[in-house]
Amino acid sequence: MGLALKTVPMTTIRGWGQLPELVRDKAGDRALVRILQQHDLPLSVLNAPEHRVPLAKMIRVMEAAARAVGDEEFGVRLGSKTTALDYGFWAGYAYCAPTLGLALQRMCRTLWAHESGTEMYLAEREHHIVWCYKSGLAGYENVRHFSDHLFETMFVFFRGFLGKG
Repeated sequence: MGLALKTVPMTTIRGWGQLPELVRDKAGDRALVRILQQHDLPLSVLNAPEHRVPLAKMIRVMEAAARAVGDEEFGVRLGSKTTALDYGFWAGYAYCAPTLGLALQRMCRTLWAHESGTEMYLAEREHHIVWCYKSGLAGYENVRHFSDHLFETMFVFFRGFLGKG
């Protein structure tokens, strides 16, 4: 009988964006250190944006950060402060596209450069296109703040092409 290996979704520390700064501002350095220690992450990850961690761990860190700062809207705040610079060359490549449509295609085709074991795709619906992201972790992890941060980050991405309005 063969052994089935399950892919563990992985992401980079870069995807945290401004999480360390938000925790420090609202709860202090000790809270940030405590969160990292509780999740078996060394402080050195804060200076290693390309370091890969399991996506589930990143989600747990975000949820712990929201509790530490006592902010029900933590994910929204984190996402609104996230820019292409926070995602590095992967997002930079997408932002260099001449149109929003091409930028979205680039994001989907090159997600592997930022994380693995997840999926990003464009789905056609009746009269519109839906930008989709699947981590496979919904139902297994509390993903509220993670989802909120993604949603808001997507708005930031759109505004980069379409303007604030």
